[in-house]
Amino acid sequence: MRKRLLHIAMISFFLFGGLSDKYIDKNATKDKEQDYNVVALVLKDEHPKPIMPKDAFSMQVVLNKKPGILKRDSSIFMHHPNTNNFVLNSDLIQNDKIGFFKKVRLLSKEFFNNKNIKKETKNKKFDKKKQEKIEDGKSEKRYSKEFLMGQFRIAKHSDFVPINKRYTGRRTVFYMQKEAYLAYKKMYRAARKDGIKLRVLSATRSFSKQKKIWENKWRGKKPVEGKNLARTMPDKAHRACKILEYSSMPGTSRHHWGTDIDLNAFNNKYFEEGKGEKVYQWLTENAAKYGFYQPYTAKDSERPDGYEEEKWHWSYLPLAKEMLEAYKQQLSDQHIAKSKFKGAETAPKIKVVEKYVLGIHPNCK
Repeated sequence: MRKRLLHIAMISFFLFGGLSDKYIDKNATKDKEQDYNVVALVLKDEHPKPIMPKDAFSMQVVLNKKPGILKRDSSIFMHHPNTNNFVLNSDLIQNDKIGFFKKVRLLSKEFFNNKNIKKETKNKKFDKKKQEKIEDGKSEKRYSKEFLMGQFRIAKHSDFVPINKRYTGRRTVFYMQKEAYLAYKKMYRAARKDGIKLRVLSATRSFSKQKKIWENKWRGKKPVEGKNLARTMPDKAHRACKILEYSSMPGTSRHHWGTDIDLNAFNNKYFEEGKGEKVYQWLTENAAKYGFYQPYTAKDSERPDGYEEEKWHWSYLPLAKEMLEAYKQQLSDQHIAKSKFKGAETAPKIKVVEKYVLGIHPNCK
């Protein structure tokens, strides 16, 4: 209990210690407070102690278009001095150097009209109409082709966060999109209450990572069902199809999006008996409550094409559906064929987008 109180005290000190009492309106009434947005500041789970080095973040309080007194429920605007980026609308903010997050709400529209902010952004224009479309999920350009194909630096992307090792049990650092990660943590806790332990074996993969997996199989460096495909399958289309039973072509994997995770074991048999069977049963009955679905179910009349069944692969649909729609609109087999990896030229013949990217269970479309 003492440690917990000390922890809370340290958080308060680091976050607000630099503000004297004259900047805090302790007598603010509830009626007044309702006029402002509530901002919650939450440290990341894996950090036992709060970290707030000098100049890491500067906070500006804005009340009715003007700098004002910091009230308990005032809107806090976060500015990153190193990159001069301003937080506009995000569930979490990541500072890679110090590794913690702050949860915020979107500030009022009046705030974005503040002339002082326009000066500080140094001509970095904010298109309010475009942002509103993004928030409504109506913007087709929210996800670029590069993003959808995993051609970006995951660790540097503001929408991605590292997964705590307690959920992976590995030294390797995995990443997920913030919203998907928060949903997974809720699912993990619910599973633990029911005696089920989930473990993330794989999450977001970059284009280069997927390329390495693909080309190791393509060149025969990694056997597929005990065979060197470079020797046993000279026909490139046949070889690609064989690899595509369980591995995606670079640029076509849902793992590029930060919404999909592999759980517990890369083997369907594990989920058919013992502990694995209980895990799979729990997931099929409860995962949807947290937004997770199995895209690669057993093949049948509803899902005749695509990868083989993967009971370990679960996708966070609230985000993945948006990305799938963007993928359909922006990318084609020809785009994949022009990508730089071995066997890319087979994409149009195989119809990789239609058969594999879209070869998922109807519930996931």
